[in-house]
Amino acid sequence: MVPLAILIQACGLPGIQPNLSAPVSNQDTSNGKFTFTNVPQTSPDDFYGFEIYYKFYADDTGALYQQQSTSLTPDLTGYSQLVNQFGYRRAFSLPPGYTQGTQISQPSVPLIPVTNSALKTSQFTTTIDFSGMGSGGSSKTSYYPHVAINGTPVTIQIGALSSPLTIARYMADPTQAAGSGQYILHGFGTGDFATDQSIQNGLVPPGDVPQTLIADAENYGTISMIIGLYAIAYGLYNLTTPIYSTPTPLGYLTFQATYTSQTTP
Repeated sequence: MVPLAILIQACGLPGIQPNLSAPVSNQDTSNGKFTFTNVPQTSPDDFYGFEIYYKFYADDTGALYQQQSTSLTPDLTGYSQLVNQFGYRRAFSLPPGYTQGTQISQPSVPLIPVTNSALKTSQFTTTIDFSGMGSGGSSKTSYYPHVAINGTPVTIQIGALSSPLTIARYMADPTQAAGSGQYILHGFGTGDFATDQSIQNGLVPPGDVPQTLIADAENYGTISMIIGLYAIAYGLYNLTTPIYSTPTPLGYLTFQATYTSQTTP
């Protein structure tokens, strides 16, 4: 048996990749915050943090969100089903010193880094705070939800600049021609939405607002929708191969968005 094992290893056949434990959520968003708890990782050296995916739903009852949550393939890791089947998008971090409307390139992963070795093998709670995004008649603009671990704000640093970790929406710049390859970040405030942020607006990448809401936005100016979130543990196997946990549904929030008009070339 020993020579056979040596032969298999020498042939370059891949070994068994470690599994990342999926975070756990109670899906309670009554305080305007999404929270999830890390399950102690059995391969802590391969665990780097968490990725967050979001989706806006025209259905403000939460029924479709719940339906899709229960339709997830239970043993499928990563984001492919969320993105390809359900239309979710990855949340991006707002870089230190970012000015609204500034062009931006693809950021590094993971969105929420976990570098403390002790945290990786323990339970800890991550909170994404949407409580300040505005509601009802409040039109909050340039609002980026903050992220905290065990109540302490997470910070990110790029070069000499550092700032609290906040999350944003990444899409094509509506002031540029479609397909220009110019991307900017948008907030999650109730006043951070425009009709040209529709999924069908022709920009690359497309917007994230359901097309079915655009007519209401143009007619009434304010529409109701929900945002649903998922968290996925992320890591690297052998420092090179991305690995993921299964997605964890974090629940949803219902809110009203006030639309503005923008002109796309």
